[in-house]
Amino acid sequence: MRIKYVIDEENKRIGPDMLEKIFEKHGKNGHPRMIFTNDKIAFLKEHVGKDDVYGNTIKSVVAEADKWAAKDLLKYELRDGLRLLYVSHDALDTVMYCCEAYFFTGDKKYSDRVLAEFDNLLRFPDWHPYHDLDYGVLALAAGFAFDWLYGLMTPEYRAWVVSRLEELVFRPAYNDYLNKIYTKYQPGVCEAPENEFTRTYPWVQDTPGDNHKLINDAGISVCAMAICGENPETDRKCEEVLSWGYDLDKKFIRDAYDAKDGSYFEGMGYWEYGMRHLALRIAAMDTACGTHYELIDWEGFRKTIYFPVMLSSIDLHAFSFSDGSEEDTCYPPLLMLAGLYGMNGIAKLRADRIKNGGGSSFDLAWLYDGIYSSDESAEMPLDYGDVGTTNATFRTNWDKDSLFVGIHYGKNRLPHGHLDMGEFCVDYSGVRFMTDLGKDNYNIVRYGDCYRMRAEGHNCLVINPSKEPDQSWEGETYVDTFVVGEKSYCSADMSSAYPGKQVRRDLILDRKTETAEVRDVIKCEKNDNVWWFGQTQAEIEIIDGGKAAILTRNGVKMKVTSLADGLLTEMDAAPAEWSPDSPGQAVNKGYRKLALHLSGKDAYEIRITFAPEKG
Repeated sequence: MRIKYVIDEENKRIGPDMLEKIFEKHGKNGHPRMIFTNDKIAFLKEHVGKDDVYGNTIKSVVAEADKWAAKDLLKYELRDGLRLLYVSHDALDTVMYCCEAYFFTGDKKYSDRVLAEFDNLLRFPDWHPYHDLDYGVLALAAGFAFDWLYGLMTPEYRAWVVSRLEELVFRPAYNDYLNKIYTKYQPGVCEAPENEFTRTYPWVQDTPGDNHKLINDAGISVCAMAICGENPETDRKCEEVLSWGYDLDKKFIRDAYDAKDGSYFEGMGYWEYGMRHLALRIAAMDTACGTHYELIDWEGFRKTIYFPVMLSSIDLHAFSFSDGSEEDTCYPPLLMLAGLYGMNGIAKLRADRIKNGGGSSFDLAWLYDGIYSSDESAEMPLDYGDVGTTNATFRTNWDKDSLFVGIHYGKNRLPHGHLDMGEFCVDYSGVRFMTDLGKDNYNIVRYGDCYRMRAEGHNCLVINPSKEPDQSWEGETYVDTFVVGEKSYCSADMSSAYPGKQVRRDLILDRKTETAEVRDVIKCEKNDNVWWFGQTQAEIEIIDGGKAAILTRNGVKMKVTSLADGLLTEMDAAPAEWSPDSPGQAVNKGYRKLALHLSGKDAYEIRITFAPEKG
């Protein structure tokens, strides 16, 4: 049953107060008021042509803006058959890159390109609210375009723009916030009174929800902060959507970012996706209103800057789980978080990356003066996690020859969650040996049956595999033992993922011997089939009669040793004969699977060790 969204009474006052502060700070028609204020533009223009982090980023942004300026206008097209979202992302990039290039060069080819695209988008029949992110991201692009190029529009044109944004953004937002939507997952959807009420996902009503709240509320709120001041009736609507968006995100932020360690339950990729939009919204609020109204005053949010860094190997290669991918985690939003909390050491990770080439439009939004004003360095701990957390990582050092291991416990039934309780990774010298395959194609009809969703497609245990889910979707567990030192380790009871069995998985890192170990203690029935799986992109050489294996990748070697009864074997990283059929799922080219099969006992202790082969 759909949960009705009800706003807290105290948060209803936020919208009116935001407009009051905007008008006090900028005047009713003062623009630009969000992020790239006149003062910030003047500061950045001083660095044009300089060989520093600002100058090099501006150079990269202008080069990228040239590409967007040369493109044809966007078309209303669902490129994957479901989403306008690809068009929405292109629109946001066009607005941000070309507006920033216009600020720093004064070349009207960039502003003309944005104004032409803005007009083009406003003439679309709708912004496809059926897939809610589509209109949410376009609202963000539209809000920035209106604010940043306000002075290049006539009063008559601005009035028309406001009327179109009320139709394209506020109309679907009202339907969503006021619980009028139907979804394709509910009976009777074909009986919805109007197509405009139909959604693929009830993003407002879902509890706790997911990144859709951060992304959509950012777009709707930025749009409201941009167009407020144009007329009293629009201002009333702006006050309402700003209050609703604030209320939703304040609740979600306190659910999504763990108070103990700042971890984000959707995994790494969606941490960045949601944070990118939230960070733009926070920066816009700070410059427009002079405050973020305690929206992010939450212990988990203060700590979340460590999540992408500590859950990554030495080269900031993500330990992924759920729908996350093994991506570069040196994300632009690190700059926003570091600036908020005075963490220059972490900011330097991103600043050094862009100073030496690269840099995006997002970086310019969050770069702040003072990153290089001290000798502060990122003195990061070697161990990450705690009793009660869902993830843990250990490493031997922060040098290039680091041995890095991580483990994920948590809840299976979460947005973008997989059956991956106990998922682990092993890296050495920046090379990933035990890996995660990431998400599959969301358009697959039986997405939950995909190999990449199931425990067999992860570095997990499977007991009595069949076409049914190979872990319980109701599985939920947290670290119950966490010890750091020369030998660091964590442990958790994962029995909830294996109904009727007792299962505990430990992760151990011995810094003295440079050896990692995954240890499983299992109590089951004698006729149970127990499988241990480890996905890899390395070449596998089984040695010692199956008691060990050598993994080789990029010229680096890792020895894997089994201290269990069974023998290590090599398998395809593909659905087994027992797996459900899921047409259209990915073919995992370039991946193999290390496996161990046990049966005939009612108790097992599986110990698999990983040690780099040097010399």
